[in-house]
Amino acid sequence: MFIATNTKAIITAIIALLTAFGIYSVGLNQNVQDALVLGSAPSGLPASIASTSVRSIGDDGSGTGTLILTSNNSCASRVITTQFEPIKLSLGEISDGAGGYGISSTTITAQIGALQLASTTVVYDAGVYGCGEWYAVSALGGTETATPTISVFELR
Repeated sequence: MFIATNTKAIITAIIALLTAFGIYSVGLNQNVQDALVLGSAPSGLPASIASTSVRSIGDDGSGTGTLILTSNNSCASRVITTQFEPIKLSLGEISDGAGGYGISSTTITAQIGALQLASTTVVYDAGVYGCGEWYAVSALGGTETATPTISVFELR
């Protein structure tokens, strides 16, 4: 009788431990999936270059941007290097077409967009800025003497 009671207690303890481990594992998996949906690389995990390009950014003064990055949900960060002229960026999130979570616009005004100064390299973390469509225009509004050129890297 003592052995049967002791065996039941051991089996119950093992089942409780397995259940707790299973719940913990599901929670860890959900955290990793949430990080992937946001597009940011979980802290400590490596990212590699997924795409690189050199883009000419024009602006006729209307503020109509040039598409520099397409939308996806798996980028870790985006790196933009400007050369001799500043640019304005529209940093959009994956949206439903009506603005969605962030602002993704082809027309960049003083109210919409971020300024990146000339001769700078900026790393935009996808966990903060998203992986939506990004547009860029010259910050000089069509008064530049040459077409600005930028380098764009996307890390995944």
